[in-house]
Amino acid sequence: MGVRHHDPDVRDALHDGRRLHAGEERPRARGRDLPLVWAGYTYAAESWAIKESSNITSEGPPYYPFKTIIPVAGAFVLVQGIVEIIRCVICLQQGDWPSREEDVQEVDVDKLKEMVHVKDEDIQKLDAYVVHQEPRK
Repeated sequence: MGVRHHDPDVRDALHDGRRLHAGEERPRARGRDLPLVWAGYTYAAESWAIKESSNITSEGPPYYPFKTIIPVAGAFVLVQGIVEIIRCVICLQQGDWPSREEDVQEVDVDKLKEMVHVKDEDIQKLDAYVVHQEPRK
């Protein structure tokens, strides 16, 4: 196991015999993801079967669509864990962690403004309106 340094800029953590520097992450175990998907599926399926709804009112809002989010979120986390395992295999083959910078693209603010047809003057007017608007009583 590694030892952590108290300086947040430089991590003195060891992993596989090498140091982890600021911005790098230690691979995390994802053993809890599959049970989340399995239990969440069972939980959501039962809720859908009985069309579970709130008992606050006679025609309470349904719960079952919201309970469907549990296994879906678990599946996303499971996929993320699989991707991390693939990154670990790539690291073992190449001897270095794959860069995450290739996965991220910066947003060009000027292009975004053109795309949504917004001008700097419009933004300034909106800022002035929001800042100077009086609170409602």
